Amino acid sequence: MTIDDVNETTDFSALKLNPEYFRIQSAKSIHIVTTKEVTYFEAEGSYTCFHFKTHHKFISSLHFCHYRSFLIFPLFYQIHRDTMIKISEIEEYAFGRGGEVTMKDGAKLHVADKMKEGLLCILKGFPS
Repeated sequence: MTIDDVNETTDFSALKLNPEYFRIQSAKSIHIVTTKEVTYFEAEGSYTCFHFKTHHKFISSLHFCHYRSFLIFPLFYQIHRDTMIKISEIEEYAFGRGGEVTMKDGAKLHVADKMKEGLLCILKGFPS
């Protein structure tokens, strides 16, 4: 079986948005991870740095926009031009000009002013 045979017989459309598994590609390897493992990811120049529940980081050689295109709401939310967080990993939101999100792993991330309103709408959807 060739790669063309796989492409012709496999429906990849179901894997596009918020997949359960996805690949993180570096210059040396490809890692297959689950979205359950990720707490947030952010741009680092032309690379993307993924942060995991285990406090490990992995840097991908692919640009942030690549991952932002399929790791989307309702699983992830973009809080800054270069940062996307997993909504279920938010522990606290501190009010401020844009505000600050504390993730369950302890990371504190700045929320851009223009992203604040959308994030507050999401957080208001959680039970009191």
